[in-house]
Amino acid sequence: MQTIAYEEILANLDAALEFCRQLGLGVSGSRFEVYRQLIFDFDQAIIRGRETGTTQVLPDGITDLEYIVALTESTEFGEIIPYLRGCDPGLIRQKLASVLQGPREIQTGRDRANTRGTSRLAVYY
Repeated sequence: MQTIAYEEILANLDAALEFCRQLGLGVSGSRFEVYRQLIFDFDQAIIRGRETGTTQVLPDGITDLEYIVALTESTEFGEIIPYLRGCDPGLIRQKLASVLQGPREIQTGRDRANTRGTSRLAVYY
């Protein structure tokens, strides 16, 4: 497993969102903008915690699983952008639109099995 800094995750995610904007896709209100804010807030809490010696906690109402999903999906989305830059925009535009809006809620059971890997698979298929 490779360690990646929050700043790198955010930079890659910003590049991915900018790429989507360049394709004419609306990213405002997408699940990845929500994820971005969650990751940024948590990173800031870590920095404050180091400065003040306090324990970092997730924002109110956010579960560990939601945080992990935000990190995982944001990392994957940022990592596939170099590949997507070489693809025909006409072929990937609709798929990226689906990825941007795809399920933000944490799902369980059968629903989760049906959407596992949505961010990566939706782009390739």
